[in-house]
Amino acid sequence: MCTNALPKQLFYQVGILVVSDSCASNEATDKSGSNLKSLVNDQAFLSTVFHDIVPDSIPEIKKKLIEWSDSRNLSLILTTGGTGFSPRDVTPEATKEVIEKEAMSLTNTILTESMKITKFAMLSRAISGIRKKTLIINLPGSKKGSQEAFEIVLPVLKHALDLINDANKEIKMDHVKIQSEPVHHHEPKSRVCEKDILDKPRSSVYPMISVDEATKIIQHQTQILETEFVFFLNALNRVSAEDVAAQDPLPPFAASVKDGFGLKLTAEQKDYLSNKITSANFVFDVIGSSNAGDNTLNIDLKEGQCVKINTGAPVPLNCDLVIQIEDTMSIEKDEYNRDKRIEIVSTSGCGGSHSSRISLKMGQDIRPIGFDIKKGEVVVKNGSILKAAQIGICATVGALNLKVYKQPIVGLVSTGNELVNPQDVELNSGKIRDSNKSLLFCAVKNLGIDKIFDSGIASDNADELLKVFTNALENSDVVISTGGDLVKDVLEKDLNCTIHFARMNMKPGKPTTFATCEYKGRKKLIFALPGNPVSAIVTFNLVVVPCLKKMMGFENPFWSEIFVKIEFDADLDPRPEYHRSLLKYESIDANNYFSALSTGNQHSSRLLSMNDANALVILPPKTVTKPKVLKGEYLKALLIDKI
Repeated sequence: MCTNALPKQLFYQVGILVVSDSCASNEATDKSGSNLKSLVNDQAFLSTVFHDIVPDSIPEIKKKLIEWSDSRNLSLILTTGGTGFSPRDVTPEATKEVIEKEAMSLTNTILTESMKITKFAMLSRAISGIRKKTLIINLPGSKKGSQEAFEIVLPVLKHALDLINDANKEIKMDHVKIQSEPVHHHEPKSRVCEKDILDKPRSSVYPMISVDEATKIIQHQTQILETEFVFFLNALNRVSAEDVAAQDPLPPFAASVKDGFGLKLTAEQKDYLSNKITSANFVFDVIGSSNAGDNTLNIDLKEGQCVKINTGAPVPLNCDLVIQIEDTMSIEKDEYNRDKRIEIVSTSGCGGSHSSRISLKMGQDIRPIGFDIKKGEVVVKNGSILKAAQIGICATVGALNLKVYKQPIVGLVSTGNELVNPQDVELNSGKIRDSNKSLLFCAVKNLGIDKIFDSGIASDNADELLKVFTNALENSDVVISTGGDLVKDVLEKDLNCTIHFARMNMKPGKPTTFATCEYKGRKKLIFALPGNPVSAIVTFNLVVVPCLKKMMGFENPFWSEIFVKIEFDADLDPRPEYHRSLLKYESIDANNYFSALSTGNQHSSRLLSMNDANALVILPPKTVTKPKVLKGEYLKALLIDKI
């Protein structure tokens, strides 16, 4: 079973182009494109990186198709809409001007199969074709029709993209499937002798190393992944792989800071404000209004005139300043009870004919162009984690397709004769449900990684282990297994892995193993974690999480460390122990600190100890002079969740 996983190490990037006047003008909601995006992302070999909307315009459609094909190097573009008989339906015409080869069979098959569903399919003028290494397919504009058409071509889509992209290995494999009759394939046999494993000496041949040493080894073996472009709304919690610069300034026009009036001063008023004269008339004629979203920049204000203006609205180009509405009074209304003439009064109630002096500044309460963000200004730096604020800023400056580091594909393997799928209805004697797979799946998912490959449950049999690990290596960048006495031998003897360490000086999790190998020309990382659930999740947090985060481009992939006041006594172990704890912020008599509450029995098989745990308190190793820690002591803790 695979969740958003890739059966082969080859992804094809997809662009979905919605062609619709109404969607482009926000008069209608894009349903077809969003649905297609979901359908595409459900396919293991496809990944949507662009999703855009253009009006029914040949130049606009062509521009986007050429950009995605030539500049973005997309492998597949699916257009939806504009394929019918209406005068504005021009998607096929635009596509014909772009493609270099027509794929008539794809088009004919979509039409033929669609006709079996509805007679109205004969009204489609859609075409398909190839530009360079990009396959372009016109789909209907309706959600139902576009989904049906996509599902019609889906069975041959991967092979078509393999051919266009000259993916020789994939083509050969597909041709074998197409041309060969089903035959019995012999499973690979392991070279591991299970009897030798049983006769192994009780002491391990692998040296014990510290957690710090283990982490350094893993980080040295871990490389940051390549980059890809993703639609900005899909980039949450990804790491930016480039500086993102503003395509437009913010605001893109001079904007009012307050509700009030935009004024054009007279020469007399300017002399008054510069103290050249001692009195002036501050009455203005209201000639219009400017609201947010209005195109009112070119209102021609004459001296002594003003416009009523709202916060955020464009300020006319020759406006001198904005005065807040509280500092004005209406002295004449029109027949609709709108201000026709206003007078400026000071905050103390004085005005043009009063004794108190008015104080105004040229340009006051106006945000000039680029006041918040200048055009070309870097708003998101390379290496930044794209949180909600960064996504909002990208939307503000028009950066809709973001270059980010790819995510690893993570393969999960469970081992043990006793394990059964948690979804099995009956639990037979001697069997237990596999909790590690669910635990690690959610832990990986919590890092924002979507492509997780379930390689299954392997029994404690060398041949079975070889089969399952081969499957995991075929489909994943990083393999995480739990349990299994034979795992290290299968990795070394059958898969030619290098085991960098197989014991860590810690509790729980001593038998944690890390290995690497070259598989079909690509480096793979393998973590063989202990079988006890708590040991698995603790070691996952300690050594696997920093590895995965480095691969995704995180500059600091490690958990934060803080000192905490423990609220429990604990006997110490000869090994450093990672005590599952719940941290709380305390403030007593002006003393601010974090307190750590134990989650109870810390046995490595008791997964309940992870309930509510948001930290791992690091207990020091036992010494003659320090056999235990006492409530009230301050120790270092790793934050593994929100406080």
